[in-house]
Amino acid sequence: MPTIPSIRTSVENKSVLILDEHAKNGTFRRDARGRLIAYTGGFSVVFPYEASDGTKWAFRCWHSDINNTQRRYELISEAIQKAHLAFLCDFDYIEKGINVEGTIYPTTRMRWIEGVTIKEYICKYRQSASTGNQKIS
Repeated sequence: MPTIPSIRTSVENKSVLILDEHAKNGTFRRDARGRLIAYTGGFSVVFPYEASDGTKWAFRCWHSDINNTQRRYELISEAIQKAHLAFLCDFDYIEKGINVEGTIYPTTRMRWIEGVTIKEYICKYRQSASTGNQKIS
């Protein structure tokens, strides 16, 4: 599996190394110092970007192997596309999404949803006896 720095290098060179045309044509978000914004988790790294039509998206790449990743995300993508449910965001599994150090890896792309993270919510309301009734602003 690729390392996070290797994935970041591929995203920095998106015109050549990102194979997902939607993401390739987008503008990846950067911090005040011009560095790519990336969110890492246990298995993947996510880069937020804006598509040419102004919509916000998340470009996700795996840096750790989890069993049956490809099949699992193909099925999730198919189910979400078929469901047409308003509370689910657009989600696509891209089998050939990125080239990292000469190897092609899958990626996912999904609509970026603005909101409060679970960590932010817990930190804000951890002292409250009844957090279930709190309104998130």
